[in-house]
Amino acid sequence: MFEFHGWIVLRYHTHDTNEYLQDQAYSRFINYLKDIDTEELSNIKRRNGQDSWTISGLHNHFSNYVLEIYKWVSENLQVHMDCYIHRTMKTLKITTSLLSGN
Repeated sequence: MFEFHGWIVLRYHTHDTNEYLQDQAYSRFINYLKDIDTEELSNIKRRNGQDSWTISGLHNHFSNYVLEIYKWVSENLQVHMDCYIHRTMKTLKITTSLLSGN
């Protein structure tokens, strides 16, 4: 059994606050999620000028699609993100540096 919990604060840039560019980045992410999150476990919120995404679930078998979402975001957006995956007695914490190969 695999239990996973993840979150991402979505930003198109680390310090620029152009709303138009943020909306474009948000839309690209939404379109990407439509294709990959076939189980519809994602939760997206826009609040106080911040866009955030969370995912949580349990699977009988390991599935790469959650990690693929993190990889896509790390390659396309400036973000702060975290993921927790638990398998029986083993825990793996995924960080941005692991996803980008640094």
